[in-house]
Amino acid sequence: MVIMQIATIIGIYIGGKIIDKISSGYYLIFLGLTGILVTTLYIIPYSRENI
Repeated sequence: MVIMQIATIIGIYIGGKIIDKISSGYYLIFLGLTGILVTTLYIIPYSRENI
C-alpha cells in the first residue's frame, strides 16, 4: 500500500510537470490510462502473494 501511494504521488508530480509543458486533453487521458496500467501491474503481483 505504501509503495502504491509513493508511485501515485510520483506519477501525479511527473504528470503535472508534463501537463505544464503540453496542455492538451488527449495527453491527460493518455496519462490516466498509463497510470491505471502501472497501478494494475503493481497490484497484481502483490495480490497474488497475499493469496
